Amino acid sequence: MKMKKILIIGCPGGGKSSFARELHKRTSLPLCHLDMLFWNADKTTVTRELLCERVREVLSGDEWIIDGNYSATMPMRLEACDTIFFLDMPTELCLRGVEKRRGQVRPDMPWIETEEDPEFTEYIKSFKEVQRPKLLEIISRYPDKALIVFHSHEEIDAYLARLDQGYESISPDEMHTIKTPRLTLDIITDLDEAELTEIFKHDKVKATYMLPDLDDESAHALFERIRDLSHKSDRYVRGIYLDGRLIGLINDTEIDGKSIEMGYALHPEHHSRGYMSEAFSAMIDYLFSRGFDEVTAGAFEENAASIQVMQKCGMARLEKTDEIDYRGETHRCIYFSKKSNKS
Repeated sequence: MKMKKILIIGCPGGGKSSFARELHKRTSLPLCHLDMLFWNADKTTVTRELLCERVREVLSGDEWIIDGNYSATMPMRLEACDTIFFLDMPTELCLRGVEKRRGQVRPDMPWIETEEDPEFTEYIKSFKEVQRPKLLEIISRYPDKALIVFHSHEEIDAYLARLDQGYESISPDEMHTIKTPRLTLDIITDLDEAELTEIFKHDKVKATYMLPDLDDESAHALFERIRDLSHKSDRYVRGIYLDGRLIGLINDTEIDGKSIEMGYALHPEHHSRGYMSEAFSAMIDYLFSRGFDEVTAGAFEENAASIQVMQKCGMARLEKTDEIDYRGETHRCIYFSKKSNKS
C-alpha cells in the first residue's frame, strides 16, 4: 500500500516538522504545516472556524502530509488519513529541540521564536502524562489506520533509510512495526526459523511457555504457523528483534471483543536485561492504539520472572486463577490485566 494521506503528530520539539520535510522529499506528497495555517506573522492566531476551514481544504486533496497536533482538527484528519506517524520522543529531547530552534527562521512557522515561553515549556514537560494518553485514546478509535511510532531520531533515520530503498517497497505489515529504545517488534520471516526454533526447544522456555517436545518436522510446522499468523491483520503476533536478530516472541492467545490475552517468550540468554518488559509494554500501548480496552496475560504462580514483567508493565493482579496440568505436574496459573485510559 502506498501512503497518500499522512498525519505526523507528537510532542512539540520532537522533530515532527523536520520528519515531515524529509518525508516530503522522498514521496513528493504535498506538505502542510498546521502552524502555518493557525499562526499569523504578527504572532496572532486565526479563529478555530477559519483553521478548520483551511484544514478541510487540505483534506479535500487526494494526497498530503499534515504535520501538527491541534485537537480541534484531529478527528477530521484521522478520519481522512491512511497513515499516522506518532513521534513518541523523550521529554528532554523535545525540550532541547525547542531550545535549539529559537532564533531560527523556520519553514513551518511564520514568525521566529526568540525567548522561552514558560507556559509552552510546561506543556512539553507534562505532555507524556497529559497529552500522550489523549492522543493514544483518539488514535484507538481508528484501528484501520496504519500507525508507525518512533521513540528516537535514530529510529526515524533508519525508517528514512528504508524509504530510500524504494517508496513502493514499504508494505502495510512494515507499517505496523513497533519500535522501542533497544528493540524492534516486527512480523516474522523465513529468515527467523533457526532462532525461533531454538527458543521453542530450549528447556527453560518449555518449562513455562507450554510447548510440546518438538522434532524437526513439528518444529518446522509450528514455525510456519507462527510466521503466517504474524502476517495476519486480525492477529497480534510479533517477533522481538535485537540488532536485527530474533530473540523472542509476543503473541495473542485469545481475543474477546475489546479484550485480548497475550503470551510471550524470550531466549534465556537475554533474560534479566529488561528486554521482555520493554517489548511487552510497547505491545500493550500498540494494542490500546488499535482499539482494545484491556490486555491480560497469565503465568504459572512459581514463574517470578514473568510475574515481574507484567507488574513492570503496570498490570494488576486479577482474582482469576486456573489449575493447569503440564508436563506431568499441576500448575496454578495467575492472571494480570491492564486497562486503557478510556475503559
